[in-house]
Amino acid sequence: MKRPARLPLWTLPLVSCHSTAELSLPDLKGSASIVVATVQDRRVLDLHAARAEDATAILPSFAERDGSSTRIMAFGFGCSLSTLGLGDGRLELVPEAEATLSLPRPRAAFQTDPAHDQVWVPVEDESTVSSVLSRAPTPSENLCRLRSGKWRASREIELTTSDDLTTLAVEEDADHLLLALADGRFFRVGASGTTEQLTELSTSTPHHAGLRDATGQLWLVSADGRVAKGTVESGFEIDEVRNSTAAYRFMALALSPNADELYTLGDSGTLERYRAGSGWTVLARRPFALGADIRDIYYPSVIWVGPERVLASGAGPIAAVTEVSGAVVTHHDLGRGLVTGVGALPPNRAIAGTRFGGLALWEGGEFSRLEPRVAQGVPFGMSIRIFIPDGDGFILGRQSPVASFLARYSEPVGAICDAGLQTNPFTEHIKKVGDRIFVVQRAQSDAIQVEVLVFEREGEVPSCALD
Repeated sequence: MKRPARLPLWTLPLVSCHSTAELSLPDLKGSASIVVATVQDRRVLDLHAARAEDATAILPSFAERDGSSTRIMAFGFGCSLSTLGLGDGRLELVPEAEATLSLPRPRAAFQTDPAHDQVWVPVEDESTVSSVLSRAPTPSENLCRLRSGKWRASREIELTTSDDLTTLAVEEDADHLLLALADGRFFRVGASGTTEQLTELSTSTPHHAGLRDATGQLWLVSADGRVAKGTVESGFEIDEVRNSTAAYRFMALALSPNADELYTLGDSGTLERYRAGSGWTVLARRPFALGADIRDIYYPSVIWVGPERVLASGAGPIAAVTEVSGAVVTHHDLGRGLVTGVGALPPNRAIAGTRFGGLALWEGGEFSRLEPRVAQGVPFGMSIRIFIPDGDGFILGRQSPVASFLARYSEPVGAICDAGLQTNPFTEHIKKVGDRIFVVQRAQSDAIQVEVLVFEREGEVPSCALD
């Protein structure tokens, strides 16, 4: 059977009832592969893919689809067809009801109306690009492979033996984590495997929270509210002021960028603000104690979102995120059950998690539901309380003596992917330290052995997918 004649991609004859014209494709910015779509009245009629150097041989004539509502779209990608998971030539369209975008953002996207002016113009509407490219058949693993890198455990460090909780874990610098136990001991753990007990910081008063500010100074808060500010090398200034309620086990901490507002929220449910010279001020308080059935899934959390403005979980109704702005307290009921954590995301956004895996994005002062796709095999759906910004997404998960997990949310494709971050049921802290992630946990073979796992990136997203 004789194959129908094919017309070159770069010069597509356009037939109308009046004349024939030639169309040259736009500059697709040095793309390695090209996808061309024929779209009519928002319906994708067909898709073709080719290597850039072979493009002249792979597309059928579009002239026979001449019509006032027909558009030709051309998308250029930095990745090869094999990296994209696309075949060469005509692609079988994914049914519209099953369409899922798993291709990276194209480096160039243009469209033209061949029945009229034959002028290529950029496709500005990203939803149009997404709806067209989502019809391309790609392997299921593309959803995460091209948008979410993985991590691997590079080191396992045995730290000490203790029945006491590790109450504090804070990034000291790009290579070191500072840890404190409930018995008052401090340790410095290096990414290279070094460990050091810091006797000059060890006290009988447990420190329950800490963070590092933009200048590199550490802020440590003791169980009863004393504030220490400084560095391990230069020492700490200690403000002996006490807060109104002590933390029982856990305390969350937030600091404004210029370090003039420090906020704490303990598991007692009292949210307070500290200012040097004026001490602590109570801003909100949960009016009831937590039942034993939810203590394991609830950890306090608080983040700074603007001058005298914070978001917190655990300072009010358990199904709401509490917002304090000046003297105004607002409770945002997410309608998805108990709120288990809230985390900061750039730029000036926040993400909240709920008991059964619900997510809500805070942007522009309002919460909206996030409905992510979940890659096959990811242990998602448990109470989420850990959020760590990570490039174009964030690490999310939970640490718990019942069940721990870590995964990664990729914003470009709205998917939760396997991050390669293993945890065990005895995980106590998870922190980003420079470009690494430190997991503080108890050895499964010995519950009093404190160990630290260091994870580094492995299997980065292909650079061509980041154009």
